[in-house]
Amino acid sequence: MLYFHPDLIRNTSLGAKIDKYSFFNYEVHEALYLSGQEEEILTQVIKLIEKEINERIDNHSQQVLTSNIELILNYSVRFYERQMNTRSAQISNGEYLIN
Repeated sequence: MLYFHPDLIRNTSLGAKIDKYSFFNYEVHEALYLSGQEEEILTQVIKLIEKEINERIDNHSQQVLTSNIELILNYSVRFYERQMNTRSAQISNGEYLIN
């Protein structure tokens, strides 16, 4: 999980569009399942965030942090859409049924 104070993204491009990430309203059964490669991508971005947090704060810190958070969100959208497309394809082929 990634927690951050809303003030971090206030008055940023991410703050202006955070509500457009619809997956914040998904139910538990709509969870995102990651492949190993997808998990590694997100882990690398988290490591960049950790590194930035542990560095000295400067005039660029907020921008770097919010950009990396936005990158995580954009990858999450991509991975979730991939998951939904895969599931739809499996259902239409009769290979997969959801209870």
